[in-house]
Amino acid sequence: MSINMTQQEYRLLLDLLLVADWVIHSNRAGDAPEAESYRMLTQKLFSLAPQFGMDDLVEVDPEYNQYRPSAKLEKSTTAWQVLDEYDDATFWEELIVRLAERDVVNMPGKAEVERMSPEEYDRYAVPLEEKYANEFLENGLERLVIRNS
Repeated sequence: MSINMTQQEYRLLLDLLLVADWVIHSNRAGDAPEAESYRMLTQKLFSLAPQFGMDDLVEVDPEYNQYRPSAKLEKSTTAWQVLDEYDDATFWEELIVRLAERDVVNMPGKAEVERMSPEEYDRYAVPLEEKYANEFLENGLERLVIRNS
């Protein structure tokens, strides 16, 4: 099978590869075996840069003899902005959901959250999530305090 791609499409693909590589590898120590197939495909796709006239966006790392994004690609991509927006949205969503879950677990008689039906859990959690969402929308982290036990 072959895929025909324009130069503009290949340039977008490079951005996608940066995002995917960051998501897959940023929280893994060393060369995670489960990520090897992704790394190999990324290498294959990076190797095509000269064919698209973009050899200034991908370079060979002499130490590891592998392709990597060049400084020019790193600076010219919108991938980092996309990742920052994703991280920001995920941070708030996770904070809200986890605080609500903590509060449900701490309600008298509700410690066994995993035994609740989704509907029962939502009956307790959704109002808490809304409360936290409104709080963070209005005040950010300004009023969030960690108490010493």
